[in-house]
Amino acid sequence: MQKSLKHDDIVLLGYPRSGNNYLWALIVKNFFAGEFKHAVSYHLILDEFRRDKKYICVVRNIHDALRSFFTARYMFRLNIHTFSRFAATSMKEVFDPDVGAAVRVTRGGESEARYTGSDNFVNADMTPIEFYALHYVHHLSAAMRMKNLLMVSYDRLLREFDQEMRRINRFLTPTCTKNSYENIEETVGYIIL
Repeated sequence: MQKSLKHDDIVLLGYPRSGNNYLWALIVKNFFAGEFKHAVSYHLILDEFRRDKKYICVVRNIHDALRSFFTARYMFRLNIHTFSRFAATSMKEVFDPDVGAAVRVTRGGESEARYTGSDNFVNADMTPIEFYALHYVHHLSAAMRMKNLLMVSYDRLLREFDQEMRRINRFLTPTCTKNSYENIEETVGYIIL
């Protein structure tokens, strides 16, 4: 393992409910010996990229991401009961900046929560579908220009775990490739405090 790699050298980008927390748990388990570190993670569209950081953009099938987002609407205290109404809602209405949020890690029945805040979308006046499209196109375009941004498919990670983890390994630590990778047994996710 490359000794100079630190957890805050890695920045995760991803649309909500696309697997940021899952990927971060995999990175911690496989590259930081399982020691839980808070992820530097954004659901926003990042305009400025630093050369000294490694960015990973997690992309999930749009239908699955939106369905998961809709299913988790109770976490965001949305009083919306149909998917079509949710799809027409502005992102700034989805996230209440006054609601505290955390990333939850559950191991062996015990949960640990780390505060993250939930004020990411206060100015995002677009629907979840519009935001997904903008998020994806913007980061894909950046990945085509930059060597320090890797696009990772959540769906491929589930289907072809070792192959996708090897891509991540080569990106994060090109001088040290592992032969095997461990999936997580614990559950991770976003919760409202």
